[in-house]
Amino acid sequence: MAISRIETNSIAPSQTLTTPIIATTMGVGGATPSGSGSGITFPATQSASTNANTLDDYEEGTWTPIWYGSATGGTPSGSASGIYTKIGNMVTVFASFAAINLTGATGNLYIGGLPFTQVGGGQGVCYFEGITPTYTKAIVSGAGLLANTVGPTVIALKPSITTAWDNYLSATSTFTGGGGSTYGQLTYVYFV
Repeated sequence: MAISRIETNSIAPSQTLTTPIIATTMGVGGATPSGSGSGITFPATQSASTNANTLDDYEEGTWTPIWYGSATGGTPSGSASGIYTKIGNMVTVFASFAAINLTGATGNLYIGGLPFTQVGGGQGVCYFEGITPTYTKAIVSGAGLLANTVGPTVIALKPSITTAWDNYLSATSTFTGGGGSTYGQLTYVYFV
């Protein structure tokens, strides 16, 4: 007999659900269902499936972006915070930066601290207000900033319109804008 509604009872593995309606939360992979709301609870540690078509991981959390120079790290100031969502093997990170500055840094500007190690890289976009950028190579006027993989948990920013693939934002860029502060946002998607 097919079951079409689950309330507080459990079902045996041999039973079939036909167009189910779940009245509350449910846990998969041994996870304890949430005590409020409705939805699916995944285990804290991924329970990897051998089937590529099985959603076996979902996670939301926070991360702290770390600014530094690739040659000389420098001293960052201001605030940087971020959130992430991991669905299966894809991670989307968002970050906000306020009143940031980086002194004594050299080389390319790197943003590290991604919450998971990248496999195969990723891409993203970044917006800043109050930065006078310098690049390692010449750019086309009006270029925006793209985020690009440079290490397992590190990204670098590069102009969206450039004549060279390795043209990155320099750590010696000037971080002062309207009111003496620099603000920005980053969105970056990568695979783990």
